[in-house]
Amino acid sequence: MNSQLYQIALLLQIGDIQAEITKIKKEMTLRRTDHSHTNSKRSRWSQQDDQQLVTQVKLLGIHNYQEISQKIPNKTASQVYFRLRYLKGVFLQEKEVYQNKTDLQWFGEFGVNK
Repeated sequence: MNSQLYQIALLLQIGDIQAEITKIKKEMTLRRTDHSHTNSKRSRWSQQDDQQLVTQVKLLGIHNYQEISQKIPNKTASQVYFRLRYLKGVFLQEKEVYQNKTDLQWFGEFGVNK
């Protein structure tokens, strides 16, 4: 009985996380279209977007591209992967000044197949 309750709670949590990811993606899309009048077609990720992305991906237990493509819809999986790869470089370059050690450890392991 307890394991069934745990599984249900876990599924509800995963559903909440996926809903939050969808909400963040919609906000990012809206933010992108707000800037469509500028010369740059690149999406603009704020520091808050990056932190939310890292938090959600960590909660989903993602550690490499295969897991991204399994747990995030295909249309955005490559966008998420490349953003995380970029952030990994930033986090590893700035590790001396970066305060969140759990993110730093996660990025150190990200992309390494276990």
